[in-house]
Amino acid sequence: MISNGLSGLMGLGFAPLSFLLTTPFWETLYLNGQLSEPLFSFYLERYINQPLINSSPGGILTLGGTNSSLYQGSIEYTNLTFAPSFWILNVSSITVQGKAISVPTSSNLAVIDTANTLIGAPTSMISDIWAQVPGSMALNGSYTGLYAFPCNTSITVSMSFGGTDWDISPVDMNRWRL
Repeated sequence: MISNGLSGLMGLGFAPLSFLLTTPFWETLYLNGQLSEPLFSFYLERYINQPLINSSPGGILTLGGTNSSLYQGSIEYTNLTFAPSFWILNVSSITVQGKAISVPTSSNLAVIDTANTLIGAPTSMISDIWAQVPGSMALNGSYTGLYAFPCNTSITVSMSFGGTDWDISPVDMNRWRL
């Protein structure tokens, strides 16, 4: 029986983020030399317009390496920005619809988190990003912070954390499909 409001979620952050103040499973394996490489990787399944999600695992976590059947291209290794807690990286560039968006060095941090699909940024930067998407508009009320755009608009976005521009799929820029 799990108590204290824990849900059984296996965190991929570092020990300082642990609710129980314990070393995470993946880090314990690493510290005990039980990983073939000091790596872990994950693949997240995409479910869009699928009424039932019964036929696939939802994602795959690989401890001690990568699963090359789940990605294409090369892996870019980047140093973490702060002492281990969250997986925090510097964003060096963002391009939207082919136009570079200014990334101020005072607010260029990104947290990589498998439990969250949102990208946070200063309000001025968010406005600059969505200004590149024709017909987009800021929402309000309980949707404050989100934007809407015409259904027939395909949004192209890429981000760089050091050298490689990583494309974000247009389907991942749309939270709800109607």
